[in-house]
Amino acid sequence: MAELVLDVSWDNLDQAFAALESELTSIVRGLTVEIWNGVLLRTPQYYGRMVASYTYSVGVPVFVDRSHAVEPVTEEQIESTPPKSKGHVEAIELANFYNSGAEMRFKLGDMVFISNGVDHGEGSYSQAVEEGKVYLRAVNRPGAPARRALDSIVSRYANNISPKKALELKTLSIRG
Repeated sequence: MAELVLDVSWDNLDQAFAALESELTSIVRGLTVEIWNGVLLRTPQYYGRMVASYTYSVGVPVFVDRSHAVEPVTEEQIESTPPKSKGHVEAIELANFYNSGAEMRFKLGDMVFISNGVDHGEGSYSQAVEEGKVYLRAVNRPGAPARRALDSIVSRYANNISPKKALELKTLSIRG
């Protein structure tokens, strides 16, 4: 494993800070991608419209409804298809495809938004799911995918990010 070595002599202090900033940016960027992956996986899923509609953006939220990108279903399919509790592979692949590379715009100090513009006819469906205002099938409970993804990251990294995990985080990206 490559280790960051900083020359902190007075002559090279600017370069040392720049190297440290680059290193930290890569690690924090990886944390945002890990949160992204967690949100996609924890989102209640039936046919994937909500999952496919997530957008990763830096600086401002971007609300997109990609319901059209998910294959439409018939009434017969609705009755014969068991709901997925998580991990609608095709919908996650669509979200990743539409957002691939967006994380590379992140710099330390930026705010990252994971937004969702899906509307099931009653306003922001994802917000209602996050706030527990939607009745979810038992297989999709408890909802709150963003809160649960953040809670997972906090519990995993609150006290320490090991050098091995830092290296893993630096290699994470949204792949489409």
